[in-house]
Parts: sequence; C-alpha cells; structure tokens
Amino acid sequence: MNKLTISLTIFAMALGGCGDDDRDGDDTITLMDSGPATDMGTGTDLGTGTDGGGTRSCEQPLPNLVDLNMDPMAMGMLLPRCEAATVDCVNACEDLDCQTACLQADTTPSVDIGAAQPLDCELCFNVQFNSCLFDACPTQGADFLCCTEDQGCSDINNCPACGTESDAFSACAMPAASGCFTADYLAACFAM
Repeated sequence: MNKLTISLTIFAMALGGCGDDDRDGDDTITLMDSGPATDMGTGTDLGTGTDGGGTRSCEQPLPNLVDLNMDPMAMGMLLPRCEAATVDCVNACEDLDCQTACLQADTTPSVDIGAAQPLDCELCFNVQFNSCLFDACPTQGADFLCCTEDQGCSDINNCPACGTESDAFSACAMPAASGCFTADYLAACFAM
C-alpha cells in the first residue's frame, strides 16, 4: 500500500468550519482538506518494505514537498503549484466541495513527477496537509498505516480491523489539523 494514498475524509467531516469563517482579512490560507493524496513517484519506497535499516516504510515520515523541492534533483521546480488567486477562492468558500473545486480549477501547470502522477495544486495541498498531520502524530500515524498494511486494507478509510489505531490517530490529529491549514506546509504550495 502506498503511504500517500491517504484520504482524510475523516478529518474533513470533523473539521467542518475550520477555516471557512476564521479569516481575519490577511493572506492566511484557511483551506480544508480536499481529499485523497496519491503516489508522489519520488523513487522512495513509500509502499511496503523497509528502508534497509530495519524500519518499515509505514513507520517513516510522509514526504514533505518543501524538503523534496530542496533536493538538487528537483531543481526547485516542485513549488509553488498553486496561483495566489486560489487562496482568495478557497477562503471565500463555505464548504469542502467549494474549496476542492477551487484547488482543481487552479491553472498552474502541473509537474510530471513520474509514476503517471502529475503534481498539481490539489495534490500539492494533499501531500502537504498529510505530511503536517503525520509530523504532528508520528507514532499514531505509523501505528495506523502499519495496521492497515498488515491487515491488507486496500481502502485505509474503511479498515474495521484498524479501528483502534484509526481512533488514536484521529484523536491526535484533530487538534493538529487546524494548525496545518495555516502552517508553512500549505503556504509553500501557493505563489504569494
């Protein structure tokens, strides 16, 4: 299972109003999670297996595009992936569907990152949001991902065998999620 195949719909439902009317008139990004992130095609083992040092890949931190962008091979071409105007669009939204539409309508050209996966505005947002949540809750996130891997769950958002791990990750990530909306994690995706 690819670690970035993570749909945070459980967070989107619980976050409801997080970001829709919290604006104070500045350029703060107050986005809601726009849905599933997918394979980044970084060449790093993001699926099953180990990193050669005995650590399972599900125990490793999720990729952060800011860090990947600084890789000499990326040549600073990954970020930003969204127009500045997209921030205004999403901040004017009242719900997740509207914000998702804004991210999908962004016209910044995508970057081919391999594995038939273009890095566009929506994927940039998803990768950064997921990375922020997993950085805030590394133990709970790893326990959840490793459980879904061990149980062979093809849809990690519907894996009853990992309910305890999912609940623990959600309990940790919910308070952290609101900070992820305004953190540098997301700001990196947008041309400001």
